Amino acid sequence: DRLYPYYKADLDAGRITYEQAKELLCLFVLKMDECILVNDGDSFLNVAKLFETLSTDQALTFGGTDKQGNDATNDLTYICIDACELQPLAVNMCARINKNSPQKYLNRLAEIYINGCPMPELFSDEVYFDAIPRKHNTTIENARNYAVVGCVEPIASDDHFGNTDSANVNVTLPLLQAVKGHTHDLWNYTNKEYLQKVYDRFCEYFFGSYKKCPYCSMMVKVNKKSIEKRRVKQGMYIYNPPKSMEELLAKYQERLNAVTRSVLADQQKIIKILGEHFTTPLASSLFKGCLERGKCAYQGGTDYISSGIQAVGITDVADSFYAIEQLVYKQGKYTLMDIINAIDNNFQSELYKQIHEDILALPKFGDDDIKAPAEWVSRVMGMWNTALASVPTPDRGGIYTAGYYALNVSDRYGLKTQALPSGRLKGVPLANSVTPHYGKAESNLMSSLNAVADVNFKDFAANGTTVTFHIDSALFPGQEGIENLGGIFKTFLTTGGMQFQPNIINRDVLIDAYNNPEKHKYLMVRVAGYCSYFNELSDELKRIIINRTCYV
Repeated sequence: DRLYPYYKADLDAGRITYEQAKELLCLFVLKMDECILVNDGDSFLNVAKLFETLSTDQALTFGGTDKQGNDATNDLTYICIDACELQPLAVNMCARINKNSPQKYLNRLAEIYINGCPMPELFSDEVYFDAIPRKHNTTIENARNYAVVGCVEPIASDDHFGNTDSANVNVTLPLLQAVKGHTHDLWNYTNKEYLQKVYDRFCEYFFGSYKKCPYCSMMVKVNKKSIEKRRVKQGMYIYNPPKSMEELLAKYQERLNAVTRSVLADQQKIIKILGEHFTTPLASSLFKGCLERGKCAYQGGTDYISSGIQAVGITDVADSFYAIEQLVYKQGKYTLMDIINAIDNNFQSELYKQIHEDILALPKFGDDDIKAPAEWVSRVMGMWNTALASVPTPDRGGIYTAGYYALNVSDRYGLKTQALPSGRLKGVPLANSVTPHYGKAESNLMSSLNAVADVNFKDFAANGTTVTFHIDSALFPGQEGIENLGGIFKTFLTTGGMQFQPNIINRDVLIDAYNNPEKHKYLMVRVAGYCSYFNELSDELKRIIINRTCYV
């Protein structure tokens, strides 16, 4: 849409050919790859593992429609797909798909994936065309012209400052509070409590790094006992579980609102400081509204302003609610106190193992033969939107938009989150975005895709989501395989799916790359809303990627 008129004029005048234009665009993409984020996933205190990549994540969007809704696939669209074969790190290639996308376009995208390149990301025009105007009060013409920034976040117009990755919230923690009847503050601490947290982390990371040292091991044990004593003193083992499903949901909304307001109160302090001391005149000069108002984007100069906040663990909460509803309030097989005791003990002991088996036997999100789990996912997403709506408007104006792409945060949060009523065990990664739970057994590709497509993204996902599936490449042999995968892309993204970014790879290849890295120097994998060379990931993240559900 932006470049095509220039390309067409040069092409008609004989000043350029398709191949020459392709070379220029590929050189531009490679130039962007010279910018490297110094982040190897093994930085001090593991902070880098929240976003483990060398990529600066510059999004380039192509395909889709024009402002009138007509399919806009053209030569430059295919040039952008060709550029994906370079496997760039810094450029996040994003392909839009709509109901009128030509089969040639879909097949070319499928071919790229089957050949081992985990890009471009795929986006549903049908979903975004509805989701954007519902949240941003913009025109359908602007919505049809959306582009992606960062990982998967849509921009509502040319004059939209979308601070799209402002915060992440672990939404399973207020669930545990609601189940147990707790009301303690999950976010705000006194100065004494902050110092205690710093000391706890120091013991964990410093002394815990020297496991063979008797003194260090002793210090870790002493600190763990101290933490346990503080938890007892705070009443963390005194429970007041809700007596009905309605009461549980009300308590969850209350606790979710509370932690969201606390987190975003700090985010608003950051926004204020940015507007006062870190203005961006060069970037702001690219926004029409900023020029007209004489205000920086950080100060609210653009027509559309938003802050995207990511909920981590939506699927885990939904599966937990469904399990509690079925086993406690409908079947009466267990009390909520039974569930609490089971998760506090990580489902260990014969009694709790039976509870665990009964939970795992229930349908989960990803089983499309029953709609209830997907309905619970949409319901929890609605509660997340309600929590964001409860937050006061920032001084610069704008709205908060709900997102669900977890990057690596679902893995990091999972390490510190206890067992859940969904059957997830302590320390296991939380579900990645709005997808079936990590490592889910008995998974079927089409069943999982259908379940995700049943979720109400149009109303509840204005800041985007990711669907990162691992699919065995053996499912798509030859030309028939290319056409089948292209058909899956179109069907999923025109029947409710919002975004799709699969790794089409055999798990044995990943295992071999883990054991013999020198044989797979250039193996690229889709991690989250970004890609990375497998060898450049931390050992921990490599194992997480290998252990994700693989559809075969």
